[in-house]
Amino acid sequence: MGDSDSIRDLLVRGVAAAKGGSKDEARFFLEWVLRAGASEDEKTEAYWWLSQVSEDPSEVRRCLEDVLARQSSHPRARRALAVLDGRLAPSSIVDPDRLPPVLSEAEGPAPSVVSDEASRRFSCPQCGGRLRATADALWLGCDYCGWRRSLKTGQAAPEQDFVVAMATARGHRRPQRMRSFRCRACGAPFILSAEMLSFTCPYCASAHADT
Repeated sequence: MGDSDSIRDLLVRGVAAAKGGSKDEARFFLEWVLRAGASEDEKTEAYWWLSQVSEDPSEVRRCLEDVLARQSSHPRARRALAVLDGRLAPSSIVDPDRLPPVLSEAEGPAPSVVSDEASRRFSCPQCGGRLRATADALWLGCDYCGWRRSLKTGQAAPEQDFVVAMATARGHRRPQRMRSFRCRACGAPFILSAEMLSFTCPYCASAHADT
């Protein structure tokens, strides 16, 4: 058996022991994998399972960070770190294959149509013309009178973790309400789908967004 086969065999034994609840046995094999010149993928898997058998929060964090240092998109490690950081409550995590009945229905109730009075039109405060962001996203400027405002001083939107959101029921919820909308620049009426959060009028090119 070659070295790579031996390392793979150690990893398989370590994972099996971890799944079976034999934490000491799992640690023995997984740490052996890390000392034996394993590949990066094998190290990633070993560190993940070490995080699952450790009872020391600081060691769990180190293992999860080692996983993410090698594979930043690792969904299980990102969720586990979010739980450790308090950004995700374990009780809110759902099994995507066993969603609550309301969320798992392929055909939900027909979307209702509601009036939308909360949209905001992005227009020039000086002449009312259309605003456009520059290619470098540093300035917001008017196409007509030349008014400009720096975007550097704007408050950054809070970062949302897609993987963490998809671990909860909220990440699987479907919007149900369509909105009746009237352009605040030219008055043209539209029906917007429930998923649309921003809109550019095809008649006058004014931009609107939910507030």
